Amino acid sequence: LGQQNTLTLTTAKGESITAALNSDYEVCSFGGSGQFAGEIVFCGYGIDDPESKYNDFAQVDVKNKIVVIMRRNPGQSD
Repeated sequence: LGQQNTLTLTTAKGESITAALNSDYEVCSFGGSGQFAGEIVFCGYGIDDPESKYNDFAQVDVKNKIVVIMRRNPGQSD
């Protein structure tokens, strides 16, 4: 980690939102650096479990979009 670790989002109106490290986002050892652009969709934990009839992707169009999911599993510490 260093000062170069930043995350800035630009809204459709061109407004910049700077996220705070360790509060709004975390850097992972498997991450990389670079830039990308596209529409963002949020899909919870990214769970698709037909047995329990639970799907975080249901009714979410993810085609050609950046999909953001939460790390780990719900209730992982239980």
